[in-house]
Amino acid sequence: MDQTCQLSPSSAGVSARPRHGAPSWAVSPPPVGVFAALWALWEGFKWIGEATGFRLGVFEVNDRTLLHLHDIIGQLFEPSRRNGPLLIEVLWDAMLFTAKEAAVGFVLGAMIGFAIGIVLAHSRLLQRGFLPYIVASQRS
Repeated sequence: MDQTCQLSPSSAGVSARPRHGAPSWAVSPPPVGVFAALWALWEGFKWIGEATGFRLGVFEVNDRTLLHLHDIIGQLFEPSRRNGPLLIEVLWDAMLFTAKEAAVGFVLGAMIGFAIGIVLAHSRLLQRGFLPYIVASQRS
């Protein structure tokens, strides 16, 4: 008779759902709360850095090196150049181009890796010759 121990989340002391009465944000904060906390951290660092003249090496906290976040977001909706498209449109197009290149690179890399795997699986000589180098290339 097979006697395997099967633990459910509740028997292991782990609750899959929040306890009754616990707000849902106590389990995971809402994205708005995370963004608000990051915004407050950024602005707080800027305020303290400007008030104390804080320097981190050659990095000095001022309006030129650390802009307010609302100024950065506002610039996204300004033209990227005189009579040109909005900066957010230029950045969106660049992001799509980069995403396409990354997807093509991933697919090509997967296909080449799969082909190398097939060749090495069917050739003992190539496997013995190249496998040590393949393993070594994966080590950091």
